Parts: sequence; C-alpha cells; structure tokens
Amino acid sequence: METDYLIIGGGPAGIAAAQAIRENDSEGRVLVVDQEGHCLYSKIIFHHFLSGKISKDKLFLRSEQFYEKYKIELTKGRVVEGRYDEKRVKLESGQQIEFDKLIIASGGQPRRLEVQGAQDAFLSFYSLQDAVNLKDKVQNAQKVLVVGGGFLTLDLLDGLAELGKKIVLIMRDDYLLQNRLGEAGGKILQKSLQKAGVKIIANAQVEKISSEKAVRTAILDNGERVDFDLGVSAIGLKIDLDFAKSLGLAIDKGIVTDKRMRSSLEDVYACGDVCQFEDPFSHEWSLPGNYLFAQESGKIAGLNASGGDVLSQTYTMVSKKVLSCQLFFCGSADKKYQMSDMASGERYAAIFEKEGKVVGISTLNLLQKTKIARQSLGTKIKTDDLLKELLS
Repeated sequence: METDYLIIGGGPAGIAAAQAIRENDSEGRVLVVDQEGHCLYSKIIFHHFLSGKISKDKLFLRSEQFYEKYKIELTKGRVVEGRYDEKRVKLESGQQIEFDKLIIASGGQPRRLEVQGAQDAFLSFYSLQDAVNLKDKVQNAQKVLVVGGGFLTLDLLDGLAELGKKIVLIMRDDYLLQNRLGEAGGKILQKSLQKAGVKIIANAQVEKISSEKAVRTAILDNGERVDFDLGVSAIGLKIDLDFAKSLGLAIDKGIVTDKRMRSSLEDVYACGDVCQFEDPFSHEWSLPGNYLFAQESGKIAGLNASGGDVLSQTYTMVSKKVLSCQLFFCGSADKKYQMSDMASGERYAAIFEKEGKVVGISTLNLLQKTKIARQSLGTKIKTDDLLKELLS
C-alpha cells in the first residue's frame, strides 16, 4: 500500500494534522492508522459518560461524514516497525505501507499497576473501550479503589463521585498535582474531594492485591489494608518510542521536534503526547501532554507536511472543573522552577519563575483571572503584586 501522507494515531493531534493537510493539498492521499480505529472522540469528557450525564455517542467529536468530506482514510492497526531509507512502515498484521510524508501522533498507553494480583482486579481509564468497561463494571460496585494522582485521576474521581460510590484514593505524593501546586493549593483541592466523599490515603503505594473469599484487599507499603469491589488505575501514560527508534529519529523523553513539528529526519513530523517540544517561556524541552497542545501541534505538523512554513507558538494550558474546584494551569507550571504562591479561602494562585521571568502559573477557583495569568507569561513582574492581583 502507498500513500502521500501517513499519520500514525487517530486522536486529536492526528486528526488535526489530517484536516490541516487539506488546507494545502486537496488531492493527496491521507491515511490514518489508529490502534482503536474509531472516529475521533474526547477523553476529557469520559467522566460525564461514566456518571451518566451523556451517552456514548456524545463522546464522538467527528463523524464518518467528516472523514468523507476531507477524504481522510481511517484504518485500524498498530505500527511496529519503520524503515526510513525505504520510507515504509510495517503493521503488527504484517501489512506494509509506503509513504511520502509521515506524521507520528501515536500518543501513549496507560501505565498498568504492576503488582501481584492487580491484573484481574484493576481496570484502566484511558481508551473508549476502557470507559465502556468501567461504566459497565461500576454499576455493581459499592467501594471503588483508585490509584493515581494526576489529571486523569481527577476526571475519574469526578465521575465516580457523581455516582455516589464510596471512593478510596491511594497516591504516593503528599497531595494531588504536587508538582504544580504548593501545599496550600493541594489542601484546597483535596478538601473539595473529601467533601464529595473521597477518602485519600497519601504517601502510600499498593504492594499487592489479595483476593480471598470474594473479597479484594489492597495491601499498602505502610501496612494498611483496604477492601474494595473494583479497582481503577490512573497512574499516567507510557510513551512507546520503539517505532521511533526503528526509524532512527532523535528521541529523549519523546520524539524531539522543532517549532515546525519537524523531527530529526526530513519528511517526518511528530505531534501530540509523543513529541518533545521546547516551551516558549522556559525554553526547556518537555512533554506537554494536553488536549490543546495536541490539536495545535497536529495542525502545525499537517500544514508544514503539506508545503506550509508555520511556526508553533503553542504552550501548555489546562482548564477544568473537578467537582467544586476550578483548576487552571498555563505555561511551565512546575515546582522545578522558583515558586511563589498565595491562598485566600478557597482561592489559590502559584507563580513559577526562571531567571526573573514568569514561566508558568497555577490557579484554583480563579477562572475570571485566566487572561491576566496568560498575559503574564514571559514577563518580568513582582510576584507579590501579581499574586495579589490574581486573588483580588
């Protein structure tokens, strides 16, 4: 099989790339190879599906008519190997595809809880099938054990709390989103979860799962034992770089790209969760790993693969409501940089600086101040004044 444009991954980055190609090339063949083979759907509203607020069909962002309109071919498959010198890839099925331009938007796979007894006791919460399986299984569960501590965990807790389930959260850090929030912010977020009935066990990890007489028990490294009916693992993503290595691409934590989303090899681009990108404010390489970046980087990759010359100015930005708490993060909101923070009641703001410039901001329950936060990125400003302005 031959194609002008081969896109690996049919998520938000891959489909944004496919659609952008059509702005410059209306006739070239665009083939998307995706492990699930579904039309584009939204992971960030899985919790609404889980809680019953929306039906499965409402998860889909693109219909079959969209793919027909833009002449995008979608096929199910997993790419396992590539030969750059021959410009071809090999699928797990053995099928081989030759390409002129390649865009890698393969994302990641959920990390599994690798402890004794977890395989049969825990579900994941990442793919469409994961969400369907969990919605089915959770109906008969009274007590749900969740392991994790990031954004995916928060979405999961939101959906489970809406169902009125007894929830126990086990996390290895002192508090949720510990790299993005100071202790005061962590307490505000956790208070909102505890109000919804979530029991939080911090600074702990699961050592093994015991199943005796139809009772499942998580045995923790602190000696505590937690009985549960259903377990869900939300401990982050693993970026599979084996295919990128087979092509000979430059990789670090992800596939290294420039501001045009070009990889180290001509005619090969990368976008979304799989790519490592230079943050425009900290000027350090990172894996942004969020929906808005996936869309923007995919669009840039598609435009440039089809003859454009567009530079990306995108940066990390996340806005979401979890139960009663509104979260907002922009730029490199990471405690590896100098952090100053302030809390007032249920409101919170943190500013992250590098060499005197603002490189990231985190806020809780300050949605009306997001414009101020975004405009502050890259500037030199007195942090105390900015914190007071955000909390005013």
